[in-house]
Amino acid sequence: MVGNDYLLTLNVVEPVSGDTVASFAERSPKDGKLIDSLDSIIQRLREDLGESLKALQSERKSLAAVTTGSLEALKRYSEGQKAWNQGRYEEAVQHYQEAVKIDKDFAMAYAALGNAYSSYIYHKLEIAKQNYEEALSRLGRVGAYEEYIIQALYYGSLGRQEDAIRFYNLHLERYPDDNTVLYNLGNMYRAMGDTAMAIIKYQEALRIDPLDRKI
Repeated sequence: MVGNDYLLTLNVVEPVSGDTVASFAERSPKDGKLIDSLDSIIQRLREDLGESLKALQSERKSLAAVTTGSLEALKRYSEGQKAWNQGRYEEAVQHYQEAVKIDKDFAMAYAALGNAYSSYIYHKLEIAKQNYEEALSRLGRVGAYEEYIIQALYYGSLGRQEDAIRFYNLHLERYPDDNTVLYNLGNMYRAMGDTAMAIIKYQEALRIDPLDRKI
């Protein structure tokens, strides 16, 4: 701690000699900006190691995908996403619940709980609604990546497919290579009986990630 701020330090050590070959420091205020400061210090390391600007910009979007001031909450959310995608649904929900206990303003974790409880796995619509309302009430705190996804998930849970599709498409205007959203759109069009459009969205998602096994 330096005054009321955190001081993040990063040392790069040569593994054979043990010598420090690079050192970085970044101050972070105690107001939920810890993730941003961590992002900044990692970018400086990559620049020093010769990583291209284009690659840096790509990674910056990835790091900004979810907004939380807690590394532990971010870890819980990430584990929840991994568990959900692997069909370990109860474990996923537990991770999401832990994430919002740690960071009560973690909008995307509330949305993940809403998505879980509104799914056919749980079908607990009242609990889903409560969690979506928590997420929606915090839209002013989230980054650009999350803003439209949360609203698309919410309207999709209500069966308002046209509204959900509208928000997914607004998201894709910002992030055209988001294959997860393209996959979700494909599922939505398929559920609506628009097989041709569903195939188009699945093909677009596979173009971005040919190894995506869920498609």
